[in-house]
Amino acid sequence: YKIDTLTIPENIQYIGHEGFMKTTIKKVVLNGTVYLDSHTFYQCQNLETVVINGTITNKFPENYYPPVSGSSGWLFDECTNLKNVIINGTIETGLEHWFRQCTSLESFSLPENLALVDGSELDGTFSGCVNLTQFKLGNNRNFSVSDDGRILYTKDRKTLVSYPSATGDIVLPSDITAVGSKAFIYNDTITSVMV
Repeated sequence: YKIDTLTIPENIQYIGHEGFMKTTIKKVVLNGTVYLDSHTFYQCQNLETVVINGTITNKFPENYYPPVSGSSGWLFDECTNLKNVIINGTIETGLEHWFRQCTSLESFSLPENLALVDGSELDGTFSGCVNLTQFKLGNNRNFSVSDDGRILYTKDRKTLVSYPSATGDIVLPSDITAVGSKAFIYNDTITSVMV
């Protein structure tokens, strides 16, 4: 059967590894505080909208078996029709590979509380999002973006965190001292990078 909108109620605390993988869901609404194990919505090809009203936590609920992966990574991996991500709530975990290969994603508004601790929190988050041309800071003061919105930097603009829509010949600003380990991954149309 088909589910157009999946609403996760507030009493749900945990969704397991690949819990809704490859389902026909078009919209997901997350309420309450929930731990999502990896690949929860992997390859949901019809998924267009994600609304996070509650909290995605990194604290595993008591009285549950340990998660399969111990990671909240790759949540929306290869959801190629995902266009809208609305975060009204809180993200307490990193976003490692969350939107990998979400090729329809054109803009992303960073949640206010998102910050880099050890640099891995955004590791590969937007890899393969070749049409993502607009990072929006909103009330987030932990990052900065390029004037055209295409490049995500650390707050001091010393580290290039992500540039998923990079193409052609890339010239890095002279004050860049580091590039995220997966800042350009899957950018098949890059011909050169000048430092």
